[in-house]
Amino acid sequence: MAKEIFRRYIWLVDTIRRGKGLTFEEINNAWQRSCLNEYGTELSKRTFRNWLNALPTALGIWVECARKAPFRYYIMEDESNHNDLIKWTMNAYSIGNIMSENRLLHERILLEDIPTANETLEIICNAMRHNHQIYMKYKPFGGNSDYDFETKPYALKLNERRWYLIAHSDKHNKEFTYGLDRIIEVRELDKTFEISPTFSAKRKFKSCIGMHSNEDSPVELIRLKVTGYVRDYIETLPIHDSQEIEERTTDYTIFRFHLIENYELIDTITGLGAHCEVIEPLSLRKAVREKAEEIAKINK
Repeated sequence: MAKEIFRRYIWLVDTIRRGKGLTFEEINNAWQRSCLNEYGTELSKRTFRNWLNALPTALGIWVECARKAPFRYYIMEDESNHNDLIKWTMNAYSIGNIMSENRLLHERILLEDIPTANETLEIICNAMRHNHQIYMKYKPFGGNSDYDFETKPYALKLNERRWYLIAHSDKHNKEFTYGLDRIIEVRELDKTFEISPTFSAKRKFKSCIGMHSNEDSPVELIRLKVTGYVRDYIETLPIHDSQEIEERTTDYTIFRFHLIENYELIDTITGLGAHCEVIEPLSLRKAVREKAEEIAKINK
């Protein structure tokens, strides 16, 4: 029931946001057509007010009504812009709502699958919420056999259509990363733990692309010269949050980043092909060249 109520809160915010301000009558009409409203019943004003009153606590969003006709409701303050989880949830729901309303087009709307068992994700989230340790049986890529252990689930991260768990090992006194699609078995244990006060998931991945975030590696200024349509692609879908445009001409754009060098960064640049040149640092330029030479050698 709680999940269903939460979905309705998100539906209300998404409906008002998409409508750029709506009257109660317009919201009521939308509710009667909603896939969440199985029997197409009307939205009572009492229920509507209850939803509005719950939004600040549930989502950090305040909805106000204009003081003059036609008395449209609009989003006054939205703290979800500063909460990545709520923002992601609302965006996912908004897309899901659009898909549900257009389910007859299922053969013409193609989506990407995320290869993760929802049960695994739910167990880990529950353990994180209660600060409980977990038991895991895990088989890494390239490994000949699986192994089992107990660990402290610190954080979750979605990257390139895969969910990853960042967990702390007391034995090694450091965090390790595990792909959820490689977890064979997971159980929540009745053992509590406290997250290290020095750990921050955002800080851990702030200066890297992908999942390999060696915090001992120096953050460097990365400068890329990008040509053709690829530069427009990167402008509209940034490679990283630190991305800035240093120079833009009719022929090329120079992008700046502050990142650590890891293999995911090298793969990303290599994937841009002949449209991307590494200006600096020279160590990254060399690594990209060597990667390109390996690819060329294999594909002679």
